[in-house]
Amino acid sequence: MNRKNIGHYFDWAATSPADEDILRSSLEETLAVWGNPSSVHSVGKEARALLESAR
Repeated sequence: MNRKNIGHYFDWAATSPADEDILRSSLEETLAVWGNPSSVHSVGKEARALLESAR
């Protein structure tokens, strides 16, 4: 389903379509820093730092 054929959508409190620029940026970051942010190894710590800076 895309934005053009959605008709009427009234549940914006639950979710809404993501902006394409935000999705692009998120994909770039996910591909660059893919570790589990709950892990204690260096990849996880890098992911945790990125997650915290995004919040």
